[in-house]
Amino acid sequence: MEKTLRYVRWGYEVNASSDDCIHAINSYFQQVLSYGRKRKVILEAPLYDKDCVLGNILAAHYLSSSDPARANSYVEAAASNLEQSTPYEKAVYEAVTYLISEDRDDDLAFEMHTKLLNRFPKDLASLKRAQLLCFYMGQPDPFLGLVQQVLPANQEESYIHGILAFPLLELGRMEEAAAASKKGYEINKEDAWAHHCLCHVLQHECRFKEAVEFMEALAESWPSCSSFMYTHNWWHVALCYLEGGSPMSKVEEIYDHHIWKELEKDDAVPPEVYLNALGLLLRLDVRDALDGFEDRLKNLAVRLTNQANWYLEWHLDILIVWALAKVGETSRAHELLEGLKSRLSRMNKKKQQVMQKGIQLGEAVFEFARGNYEKALELFGSEFNAIGYKIVGASDEQIDVFNEMWCQLLLKTGQSSTAKEVIRERIKIRDGVPFMWRLLEKSYSMEGNAEAKSSAGETAKKLESSHQLIESIYVAETLEMEQEMERRLKKEHNAKVKALKKQKAFEKAKLGEWNAKSKKSAAKKIGKEEENHSDPETPLGQRKRLSSQMAKHYSPSSVEKSWYEYWETSEFFKADATSSKPQFVIVLPPPNVTGALHIGHALTCAVQDTLIRWKRMSGFNALWVPGFDHAGIATQVVVEKHLSRETGMTRHDFGREEFLNHVWQWTESKSGTIKSQLRRMGSSLDWSRECFTMDEQRSKAVTEAFVRLHKEGLIYRDLRLVHWDCFLSTAISKREVEHIEIKERTPIKVPGYEKPVVFGLITSFAYPLERGGGEVVVATTRVETMLGDTAIAVHPDDARYKHLHGEFAVHPFNGRKLPIICDEILVDPNVGTGCVKITPAHDTNDFDVGRRHNLEFINVFTDDGRINANGGPDFTGMPRFAAREAIVEALRKKGLYRGEENNKMTIGVCSRSSDVAEPMLKPQWYVNCSVMAKEALDVAAKGKIEFIPKQYSAEWRRWLESIFDWCISRQLWWGHRIPAWYATLEEDQLKEVGAYNDHWVVARNEEEARKEAAQKFAGKKLLELSQDPDVLDTWFSSGLFPLSVLGWPDETEDLKAFYPTSVLETGHDILFFWVARMVMLGMKVGGGDVPFRKVLLHPMIRDAHGRKMSKSLGNGIDPLEVINGVTLAGLHARLEEGNLDPKELVVAKEGQVKDFPNGIPQCGADALRFALVSYTAQSDKINMDVLRVVGYRQWCNKLWNAVRFAMMKLGEGYTPPVQTLSPETMPFSCQWILSVLNKAISKTVDSLNAFELSDAANTVYAWWQYQFCDVFIEAIKPYFSSDNRSRIHAQDALWVCLETGLRLLHPFMPFITEELWQRLPSPQDCERKESIMICDYPSPEEKWTNVKVETKMDVVLATVKTLRALRAAESLETRKNERLHAFALCENALTLEIVQSHELEIRTLANLSSFEVMLKGEDKAAQSGSAVVETVNENLKVYFS
Repeated sequence: MEKTLRYVRWGYEVNASSDDCIHAINSYFQQVLSYGRKRKVILEAPLYDKDCVLGNILAAHYLSSSDPARANSYVEAAASNLEQSTPYEKAVYEAVTYLISEDRDDDLAFEMHTKLLNRFPKDLASLKRAQLLCFYMGQPDPFLGLVQQVLPANQEESYIHGILAFPLLELGRMEEAAAASKKGYEINKEDAWAHHCLCHVLQHECRFKEAVEFMEALAESWPSCSSFMYTHNWWHVALCYLEGGSPMSKVEEIYDHHIWKELEKDDAVPPEVYLNALGLLLRLDVRDALDGFEDRLKNLAVRLTNQANWYLEWHLDILIVWALAKVGETSRAHELLEGLKSRLSRMNKKKQQVMQKGIQLGEAVFEFARGNYEKALELFGSEFNAIGYKIVGASDEQIDVFNEMWCQLLLKTGQSSTAKEVIRERIKIRDGVPFMWRLLEKSYSMEGNAEAKSSAGETAKKLESSHQLIESIYVAETLEMEQEMERRLKKEHNAKVKALKKQKAFEKAKLGEWNAKSKKSAAKKIGKEEENHSDPETPLGQRKRLSSQMAKHYSPSSVEKSWYEYWETSEFFKADATSSKPQFVIVLPPPNVTGALHIGHALTCAVQDTLIRWKRMSGFNALWVPGFDHAGIATQVVVEKHLSRETGMTRHDFGREEFLNHVWQWTESKSGTIKSQLRRMGSSLDWSRECFTMDEQRSKAVTEAFVRLHKEGLIYRDLRLVHWDCFLSTAISKREVEHIEIKERTPIKVPGYEKPVVFGLITSFAYPLERGGGEVVVATTRVETMLGDTAIAVHPDDARYKHLHGEFAVHPFNGRKLPIICDEILVDPNVGTGCVKITPAHDTNDFDVGRRHNLEFINVFTDDGRINANGGPDFTGMPRFAAREAIVEALRKKGLYRGEENNKMTIGVCSRSSDVAEPMLKPQWYVNCSVMAKEALDVAAKGKIEFIPKQYSAEWRRWLESIFDWCISRQLWWGHRIPAWYATLEEDQLKEVGAYNDHWVVARNEEEARKEAAQKFAGKKLLELSQDPDVLDTWFSSGLFPLSVLGWPDETEDLKAFYPTSVLETGHDILFFWVARMVMLGMKVGGGDVPFRKVLLHPMIRDAHGRKMSKSLGNGIDPLEVINGVTLAGLHARLEEGNLDPKELVVAKEGQVKDFPNGIPQCGADALRFALVSYTAQSDKINMDVLRVVGYRQWCNKLWNAVRFAMMKLGEGYTPPVQTLSPETMPFSCQWILSVLNKAISKTVDSLNAFELSDAANTVYAWWQYQFCDVFIEAIKPYFSSDNRSRIHAQDALWVCLETGLRLLHPFMPFITEELWQRLPSPQDCERKESIMICDYPSPEEKWTNVKVETKMDVVLATVKTLRALRAAESLETRKNERLHAFALCENALTLEIVQSHELEIRTLANLSSFEVMLKGEDKAAQSGSAVVETVNENLKVYFS
């Protein structure tokens, strides 16, 4: 193929003849940046283009350490084509060839990479090579300069910030490192290197608990990383557990299940695993904590005696020396040491001088392992500092173990005084490491300093305790808050009763007119205070009728009743296509009509309804469109199971038409359930625009899009390998295939088979050679596919089979000649026999081999998974897994069977049917995505679409840059029938439908299809025109949803007014499957514009333990069960109504008993919504704990009671102010609450504008909880004791806070805010809005802001906090319920003036009998030391008398 200029990931030109070559190079670059485990992909580049200079030189670099001879052949290939290469290729060639040369000068190698990056600053793969070079040189400074040099050109590259963080870490510039790694993490949440760097920072700052929580939350993204990166991140987690004094079982768990288990993976790189395993075990040994790990160390040492693991890198060699010496393999350890010295002697003098330290360190470690502490200490020297030994290739955290070893050696050799000074110096740098305090404790003990020993030990103990992971105390705190509010209300109530009694006595004495009737009336009035009032019944759709007085306790079911029907009937949700208001449009991701909504849907509703209510209140013409997805395969499977259980019949028994009638009945029933759930959650959807992907208008849109795309040549039909479900007889998408890992022989239930089918075995058998009477032995986990074998592959360099190149083997059952081919991509000569059977029609890897070698593709399965005629008469008609057994038996009889053994493997299972997916060669309809994907990439790059969080823009690029054509046909009955008809002509030799690919016509209906066929086949006789029985992939109709819900392809008023939409909000897991397809299809058929401007992606919900929610585990949560509450029996009943297998049902029930032993208490929609929105701050996963929802339900109770209390203070005759308040004339507390309310409004609106909903929710919560309830309500109590002006100001401020605060909270908690707002009095002569949801959203009032007042209140609250803490101290335990007399000592007159002027607030909030304020020196009690004095700040101290 002719060479042309093509572009790699960085945008630089490369001379190549193959797009596949460039794709392999770009894939390699991605693996390098992400520390991926598939860097081997670079070896594919020279196979696709053997003359590509860049592909060859990068392949050489990849192999340079593991296979130098082979690497050299790639260097030669690159050199021979250098004249035809581009400037970029030449620059990379020069830098890499010198880098991998035997006697390179590291400084010169770095200089060459610097020059390369001066010219080509976007080449981050070269930057990573430079990073590794500087790391092994122990010189982070020059690399930092290089990163800063290329940074301006790479601001949009997600990985650059993680790269920047590392040299900053190595230089100890922790704040800058933290900022860089956080930025990298924010842009790309799956950047394992950014995770690693941020963990480094947290460890350095001794925030071990935070480090563990952070890393474990992200650990699920690490398995795709290299063996080093995966185990190294877990090594960090293990160290954090070690520092926190956690049980050693946690460290054991990480070692066994994450580090050591990595070795079980087929593509693991053992030396990378050994490095981190040894690093952890050495740390334990240095800390005298190796007990229980001895066997693990011995097992590891056995592997390390293999010299293949030696001399790979110095750090690993030094650790191997320790391990071998520790287990008694001293001769092998000594041999390795001598080998290192020999290597040193062959280096140039400059390198020898540097690496001599590595030899010294190895010798010291050798002696330490043998217990020769004096000798080890001598080798370390008296001024040892491990930082100077980073040239062995270790980071600060890795090398630090040798500092600990040195400290231990000082103690073990009796040099406690020196050790003490060394340890103290280290503690000054990092005072939060418990182990160093333990060493200091030990040094004091050796000196006999008991007091100092005790102090150091106590510090270590406190640190260990503080670092331990503990349970959340959130619920306990909320319970305490609720109890506190109840106490306050009770106190107020008692005071009111007391006041009524006094009034009664006064009036009786004065008038003498009390009679029995008036006494009875007064008693009744008092008693009424204690009644729990319930609301009268409200006719459906009318405004809720409220009781005259508020109930004592908040009841979600009572509060949330009737409001939604009133909102809907009043058409508050309805948008107007003719409105002049700015538009804000969201399309609800259409839930599947397979059943009820789950908690993930509730998250979607909570987020979207918060946005739509906020925008509606902010003056927008807000439209939220509801819709439902027909969910082709999912719905068909569910209905088939239901009908089978109810009638014992299959869909084939019913026939297509009758079966589809049953499906329509099912969808109507389930959509009704879903709609009731959406309403119960308060979703303010415009129900007048409700749609269904299978309704007439949406079906019209699907047909129109298919026809248009086909006419443009973007939809075509082709024969390709697909995932095939034999039980359902349909192609399925990759997303519908779940991968199950099997370690050994395992029977698995497969639908359609009476007995379980055995997996986890690999079977060996022989193919006889055509000539010479020999044989080749192959092995397979799918013996049945051998019926379709068309070749046998060997590695071209495998000496065992070179004599067979070009020869043939013979198939034992059909005599087919199988060529023996050479393929270095597929075949690993070190695995099995080195011979691989090739079945191109039934294996994805073999399919690629078949294309590379032009092999025959033979399909041997029918659609339902039986052997077809191509399999031979002995096996035709057998189910595939029954044929597996029959073939093994036939091989035995022919003497070709060679045995079977356990084999770790992964099988793909259809998530819908549980059938084992089969790769099958099938004709299907495809969408050509390359052009549309480029357009989707371009609009994102130009900012026409914004991704929130930003890191998903990198995910967007990764998906679309490596996109494949989309298979859109499904062999189902339920779905949009493909608008394609097959024309059978009289002249056709083959009359089978689909026999000729050019006989298809695509049209909007059969009439149009006949016209198309007549024109296309003019002059030929048409025998039959039959529509394709297949249906379209559900994602095709979903991809058109933003257009179709607004009436496209018709030019409707809605389409003109509301398209493109504003925000697409959904889970990040369908960024490609749905979002990308909406953008591609929307731009292509919708006029070229994007379907939405912003893409907001929320996290995935897991259970409280971090597990994926599933019916089979019993951990799935129905939102209505949280809203209404449910017993454990009710949870069980839901499971029993489903389609679970009896064994799965038992497991699921056990899971429910464990997680919800008492069921789920009633929480209400408001609490659930608020909890879910608050959770969105978490990265890509939410560990959903129902207890958190319970906590917010209790907070609703606090909110309810706070408003009830406030209403009592307002009184029945209160009239709110008409004008906006002027705070300058109001009391201090009123000025303060309005100022902080203003700040909360600004922050909430800013957060909502930035789509940071969790921050917005937390801001509103914090204002209500910590400022309004905890401070303001308490602070204004004195103003209500008289009828002065301050009382009126306090009432006005109280009303404004309630009314504004409820509007601020409404989008998050619509029901309780509506109910409480409706109870508030209205200003006189002002028209009251019908509902809070159509009121204006609060905006800041400039004149409310008062920074000086806030600053003074900060002093007041700090004083109150200190007094409360002092009161809680042990010395005042017996007086904790008394109103005490307190004093304040001020350092200066300014502080004195502030505290004196706010004595009332301090006395009220701290519950004091009196509060005396003095200047320093005026109080004798404080000076004499007779009082316990606590410091508020540097200018203020307080104490009690």
